[in-house]
Amino acid sequence: MFFPDEVIEEVRSSNDVVDIVGEYVRLIQKGNSYSGLCPFHNEKTSSFYVNRDKQIYHCFGCGAGGNVVSFIMQIENLSFVEAIKYLAQKSGIKLPEAEISSALREKIKQKELLIQINVEAAKYFYKMLKSSYGKGAKDYLDRRKIDESTSKSFGLGYALNNRNSLSKYIKDKHLDEKLAEKAGLIIKDSSGYHDRFWDRVIFPIFDVHDKVIGFGGRIIDKGEPKYLNSPETDVFNKRLNLYGLNIARKSRKPVLLIVEGYMDVISLHQAGFTNAVASLGTALTREQALLLRRYASECILIYDSDNAGTAAILRAIPILKSVNMTTKVLQVTDAKDPDEYINKFGKDAFEGLLSNAMDYADFQIKTIKSQFNMNKQEDKLKAVKKIIEYANELENELEKQMYMKKISGEFGIDEKVINGQAQIGNINLKPTRKLEPKSEIAEVRIVTKIYEKRERILLSLMINSKDVFDKVIELLGDNIFIVDLHKNIFEKTKNMYYILKNVDVAQFINYFPDLEEQKKVNTIINEIQNFDEKEYEKILNEQLKIIANKIIDFEINDISNKLKTTENDEKKELEVRLTIWLVRKTKIKKIL
Repeated sequence: MFFPDEVIEEVRSSNDVVDIVGEYVRLIQKGNSYSGLCPFHNEKTSSFYVNRDKQIYHCFGCGAGGNVVSFIMQIENLSFVEAIKYLAQKSGIKLPEAEISSALREKIKQKELLIQINVEAAKYFYKMLKSSYGKGAKDYLDRRKIDESTSKSFGLGYALNNRNSLSKYIKDKHLDEKLAEKAGLIIKDSSGYHDRFWDRVIFPIFDVHDKVIGFGGRIIDKGEPKYLNSPETDVFNKRLNLYGLNIARKSRKPVLLIVEGYMDVISLHQAGFTNAVASLGTALTREQALLLRRYASECILIYDSDNAGTAAILRAIPILKSVNMTTKVLQVTDAKDPDEYINKFGKDAFEGLLSNAMDYADFQIKTIKSQFNMNKQEDKLKAVKKIIEYANELENELEKQMYMKKISGEFGIDEKVINGQAQIGNINLKPTRKLEPKSEIAEVRIVTKIYEKRERILLSLMINSKDVFDKVIELLGDNIFIVDLHKNIFEKTKNMYYILKNVDVAQFINYFPDLEEQKKVNTIINEIQNFDEKEYEKILNEQLKIIANKIIDFEINDISNKLKTTENDEKKELEVRLTIWLVRKTKIKKIL
């Protein structure tokens, strides 16, 4: 961690989880807790609960949960340190200097400086658009029907038709030219520094935290390249960002619209579709898909209807499905792109298109069928094989089987025949994990999963009750858990009980700065919520009996094997240990 534990705890305890969550979710009080619609997945009935006494939240629908720091990390897509800074600022707490290495400190400083010089450049481009020099760019935006308010919201600017305009500005302002070069704003050749962008409408590119990380430039008159982007820098990576997501994520809409270009995003936002984003002139990447999945569970791909657009959609679908996004496709007709369609037919007409967006599987089938002559048996078979390849990319077994059923109905082929041929390899369908034949290894994994769950239940009972914790320690000592995460959680639980005499679950979660770990810890804490409180003792004894016997048998066998090859003092020590475990085994039998 970058901050001392006491500082982190001060920040957490100064921000009430109900108050912070309430800024994002409409909460209704129910006794000691509050409920509302989960902001992390789409739902119609509340499964999201916030507990003021415990200072934690938990969604029984998607499993999201943690303390106030976890919530800010997840809702604002921040790192642990960033979330602490965010909450400290909200509560007026001055943080000490972070405990980081000099190398990391220098890297962070460099990134901050790159952001700063990008901001200076964005201001300059904006100023040029507003000046008399920007008339051509303003006329272009007027032709594209972009109004003043929208232009300002996206920070649009203009790079003068002069190779040395920005570079001269940077020099005159005594800004660091080498830094500007690193940011991709200027280029150095034998005659000195020159602008990367000139005579272009400028689109500042923001990350999800509204920081200017790069730029896109669109040429006003004819010429190539039509669009020019900043190069990759320490703060700008096209694979990891999406244009407009900094605004779209704040719309809180369950569906994101994925389009191709800057102007599509801007036109859609101006028309009220503030959930539109674009993939920065590159094919959609898995990193971008994961980023999208943080803010929505559904998306609609709206690429151009030409061959390139269709190919891009076909590439994007499996990427989006791999991160479990519900995916639909919309290809506009009577216009080359969403921007042109809205300008020609208006918002309501586009809303109608969205409501009729095509299911991804229907789009794949339709597209592949159009590439073959369906009157020829050989072509028809090729089409079926190709479509099954798409179905094969799905990880969800149920969804895959539904796709197979759709193929069967579309081509009039018995579903059993399709699945049968797939299994014997005539069609290249890889079996899913669920269809793999059971083996001894698979059986061991199933047992392991069941055992892991028993450990989770026992750990949950120990975290939530000091009496249970003491009972388990008395019976088994400290060597209780096998799963590494459970061992780590147990050690931290033990420390809190010994030092504070109780476990403050909200404070406890702070010991795990990784968001995924926080989610797992929160799930473990809430594991006992799945059971009736009257059944706790029975459930405890069930888990204890199995876990205790496994641990005790392992220890007895391990010590017995060591005794066979050990002599003298070490042997006596092992005999004492063996006696302790044999006594524990007898005690467990009597109690449980």
